[in-house]
This record gives sequence, C-alpha cells and structure tokens, in this order.
Amino acid sequence: MIGGIKATEDCVAFCALHKIWPDISLIEAKDISMAWEMLDTGKNNDGTRYVIDIKKSLANSNFIAK
Repeated sequence: MIGGIKATEDCVAFCALHKIWPDISLIEAKDISMAWEMLDTGKNNDGTRYVIDIKKSLANSNFIAK
C-alpha cells in the first residue's frame, strides 16, 4: 500500500511547510505533443512536470475544434 488520503494530506502539508515545490512547465493543450515527445525520448532529464493550462487553451481560438 502506498498510503491513503490522510497520508497524502500529510505529505502535501509537509511540502507546503518546507516550501518544497515541483518544477513545472505550464503549457497549452496545443503543446501536448511536444511535452509527450520530451517525456518519451528522455529529453526531460530535470524531471519537469508538464501542466496543461485549460483556461488558456480554451481561450485560444486556433485550438478549439469546430
């Protein structure tokens, strides 16, 4: 077992208390292929997490499917 809700809450609280943050790159949905390529080819050596900005992606009229 890897822990439950309480263990997860404790871990998040510990990280917040000690200012431990993940390295992230905020991307739009149109950049998912680039992020996947970085992860798939091993070019993401620094462990950056890719976070999709849904609000910005939806605001991009070029992205929204018609």
